[in-house]
Amino acid sequence: MPTQCSICLSEYNDPVSIPCGHIYCTKCLSDHVNVPTNQGFTSTCPTCRAPFNTLKPDLTYLPRKYHQYVLPSVRRVYPAVIAPPQDPAHLKEKVRQLEARIVAHKLREEQLLKQCERYHAAVLAHREGERNAIVEAREWEEQLEEAKEELDEVKEELDEVKLQLESVEDDLREAEEAKEEAEEEKDDTEIKLQEMIEMCDGLELRQETEIASLKDEIQKLKKKNTVLKQQLQYKERERPAPTPAPFPVQLPTPERPSLPAERKVRPLPKRLSHARSPSPGPSPGELRMKKPRIEKENEYPIPCLSCGRDHGRRR
Repeated sequence: MPTQCSICLSEYNDPVSIPCGHIYCTKCLSDHVNVPTNQGFTSTCPTCRAPFNTLKPDLTYLPRKYHQYVLPSVRRVYPAVIAPPQDPAHLKEKVRQLEARIVAHKLREEQLLKQCERYHAAVLAHREGERNAIVEAREWEEQLEEAKEELDEVKEELDEVKLQLESVEDDLREAEEAKEEAEEEKDDTEIKLQEMIEMCDGLELRQETEIASLKDEIQKLKKKNTVLKQQLQYKERERPAPTPAPFPVQLPTPERPSLPAERKVRPLPKRLSHARSPSPGPSPGELRMKKPRIEKENEYPIPCLSCGRDHGRRR
């Protein structure tokens, strides 16, 4: 196998081979292929002018069992390097170093095995713990579901208690309003009762005044009756004796004047504490008004002693 590239005439630098068997440097072959005159996907060998493909086949959509039969046109070449003969002592030293490296590798391998066993045990323990954790997590999930159901029940009971509390608050509010209305009615009743008491006191006072005025009128009438009796007696004494008539004449007998009857005074009504609206009594001005005089059948005019006129007086 030649040791020099036929293009650059130097030792191979990253050698590659083409299908015809010639070997070139990667850079030299790339410069040969990428000339401006080459516009296709093929090129020719610089030595024998054999054509070859410059594209690398895509094995993505090809079954794996056929990959070993599909080779690229440009392949990497690894030339064998022949070392010069060395000293046996040097080779022994190199063998000793290699044996020491093998022993070190074995020790390292044992350490790695122990470490792997330790890691494997840890993995098993972790797997067991994970299995236990999964079981415990399932138990916790079941307990959580039960707790959620209990929480929902408690929420429903709480809602019912809230509704009952709202109804109780409404009842209390209505009771307070009724209490306020009762207090207002009580105040109004007390005011009305006080007004009724004052009205009854006024009626009693007016009745007492009326009784006193009636008593005064009775005393005046009694005095007047006494004076009239005296006048009548005096008039009968001064009347001349009647002359005998040729025939008996029956004179009408004067009727005795009737005295006015005393007014009956009604007792005062008892004070009613529960009366609602007492009927208002007559005012003192109405009581003082004189009633119109009504002439009766048995009344007759009274003549005056000085002039003989009646002056509107009646008996």
